[in-house]
Amino acid sequence: MKNTILISSAILLSFFIVYFTQDHEVFPNQPNDYHIPREFNFIAIHDKDDPFFNQKIHSMINQDYNNYQIYIVIKKEDQSIAQDLLIYAQKAAKSHLCKVIELDSKVPLLLLINDLIKTFHRDSLTIHLRENCTFLDNNLLNTLNSIYQQDSSALVYSNYINYPSFQKNKSKQNFSNSHFKCFCSNQLLNNFTELTDFDLTQGIEHLVHIDPKHTYYIDEALYLRLR
Repeated sequence: MKNTILISSAILLSFFIVYFTQDHEVFPNQPNDYHIPREFNFIAIHDKDDPFFNQKIHSMINQDYNNYQIYIVIKKEDQSIAQDLLIYAQKAAKSHLCKVIELDSKVPLLLLINDLIKTFHRDSLTIHLRENCTFLDNNLLNTLNSIYQQDSSALVYSNYINYPSFQKNKSKQNFSNSHFKCFCSNQLLNNFTELTDFDLTQGIEHLVHIDPKHTYYIDEALYLRLR
């Protein structure tokens, strides 16, 4: 399995250098006023088969933004990976932004995430990026912050670039199917009575009230996705 998903650091580095030197699309009517820095909470769920996991955390640690927290959800036996990431954060003087949440096999994943989001400030924003993905832009949180100046109840998702082809995705997804989601923490659903055991192991979209009127799609590719 590992041999089939090996990521070449040199290829990725070359891609990032080219990508960041190009001009990119911006969100329509995006204001330039970032004077109200909303609080973001990024949830990263560790998957041992995810070749992008460390890069995903690094991309968040390297954000040009200060008002956010990174929550690394990981099994007890994989705590050494979390420690390596905390060392990386410490070197970037951002260790105070990272928190490790131990994944309990007895607690359904979605229930654990639900309980975690309940601890966030109601007006903060929750970000989730699924396995096999990493963010592309160190300015991501500034971009999202500008959107929430327009609509504090926005449900935001975006386009992506495929790996290893490095081609931009050409078909628009819907919010539920997107690997990247951002939503206000107060949009969390509290009623689990209609969820099955299967649902409780599925995507974070089961936790959010989806209102089409407040759903925003960014055609700019904000993340890289392994295909």
